Amino acid sequence: MPQVFDNIDQFLLPALQGALSLSDRADFCVGYFNLRGWKELDKHIQHWSETGGTCRLLVGMQKLPQDQLREVLSLISQDQGMDNQSAIRLKKRLAEEFRIPRELQEHLLEFQEAAVRIAAHHLNKRNGVLIGDVVGLGKTLMATALARIFEDDYGMRSLILCPKNLVPMWEDYRQQYGLRGKVLSISRVIRDLPDERRYQLVVIDESHNLRNREGRTYRAVQEYIKENDSRVIMLTATPYNKTYLDLSNQLRLFMEEDLDIGIRPEQYLRGISETEFLRRHQCSPRTLAAFENSEHPDDWRDLMRLYLVRRTRSFIQENYAKTDENNHRRYLEFPNGTRSYFPARTPRTVRFEVNDQDTDDQYARLYSDQVVDTINDLALPRYGLGNYIAPDPDHPPTPAEQRQLQDLS
Repeated sequence: MPQVFDNIDQFLLPALQGALSLSDRADFCVGYFNLRGWKELDKHIQHWSETGGTCRLLVGMQKLPQDQLREVLSLISQDQGMDNQSAIRLKKRLAEEFRIPRELQEHLLEFQEAAVRIAAHHLNKRNGVLIGDVVGLGKTLMATALARIFEDDYGMRSLILCPKNLVPMWEDYRQQYGLRGKVLSISRVIRDLPDERRYQLVVIDESHNLRNREGRTYRAVQEYIKENDSRVIMLTATPYNKTYLDLSNQLRLFMEEDLDIGIRPEQYLRGISETEFLRRHQCSPRTLAAFENSEHPDDWRDLMRLYLVRRTRSFIQENYAKTDENNHRRYLEFPNGTRSYFPARTPRTVRFEVNDQDTDDQYARLYSDQVVDTINDLALPRYGLGNYIAPDPDHPPTPAEQRQLQDLS
């Protein structure tokens, strides 16, 4: 009897694993083949080869729209023609295939190119994307390629906002890869953004610095994006730090809180009726404001799938790396054949003596009771320094100090 799995109440994977454990053959028909998903099933199928069982897999292959158009428009006679509506549909699909500039494509690894194409669809469909790959995977180059796609295809100009220490790096990327736009330090946005010309695309590096929607810098960036109807590319290796509001505050830079995003915080709504939700929170359940009321990780994962591109080194190594047959090391390969090897991390034990009686022993001094007690007595808030401003200080701050206090998150 047919059974429907929605992966909400009825999950496919455990049912499929259970069925395979009782079977000795299987036929699969899928639209595309994903190795990560297959890893969840192969252990239930592998032993069939020993018992004469078989597994047949049919992968549905579809011609790319450009190939279909090329065949129809070819001078070689075709058995079948194409009506105007089909041609328009193919041209529309072809327009949605984003082309990475050749001078950038030759510098991108396969996993980076994949991220750029996914991010391009998010940016095109939802006006914003957050590239959240871990440190060292090339977010700057990916954002540059993404910006060039929208500059070339839509005639946009890019405004790059970044910490002051990253301005020289971004200026190099802007000149090397021909970005049409400007690089501006995030420390200057309060002063400079109100008078800045319109840029249709805003790139925000280290976007996790804009987590506090009450800060003056945050409001200046948000107002500029809204007034100029700009699309937004955000880069950060730490999109989530303290609470889920870190994520929503970054999304709020280009999203209205009452925008219908097409999904709901389903896990949160399981414990409350939609009527009660509306009465309690005064907002539609299909909005960013609705998700801000949920503490369920699954709800936030569902939301961020629409806006976030994030991979780890282990994911890259498992899904994109090749193995050198000579030394068995894993590596990534550039389009020109150059290899980039993953470092072999081999932990080593380094032993040294600590003499508590020697006043010149730096390690003895570092771990002395006095130093340890002093550190333990410190009260150093890492975030939200604005929450610790004394309401009635003994001495009022100077004008310079007041400006610094106003910039605290």
